Amino acid sequence: MCSSDLKLSREAYTYYYLTDFFVFYVVPLLLSVVLYSLIAQILFQSQSLKSSNRTTTSQSGGGSTKCGGNNGCGPLTVDSTKTNAARVQVNSMNIEHCS
Repeated sequence: MCSSDLKLSREAYTYYYLTDFFVFYVVPLLLSVVLYSLIAQILFQSQSLKSSNRTTTSQSGGGSTKCGGNNGCGPLTVDSTKTNAARVQVNSMNIEHCS
């Protein structure tokens, strides 16, 4: 049977434990908090930008070119056929590239 002869004093063990705790728990935790807060901030700003564009164009009256006259602005819609066509094109390019 194998045994280890490495014995650490209590003080040395405390330093190893605290270093391990900070390097493998605190640093990744802080990094993930910072990154997720940046992602949330970007998403929130893009959502508020979309809603502010909707309200300003619909409140501006009949002279707005985005609303197309007096009929007001509807909800922002995405043409699903264009996005699907783009996805198919990217997938076919990936298939051709990998073959």
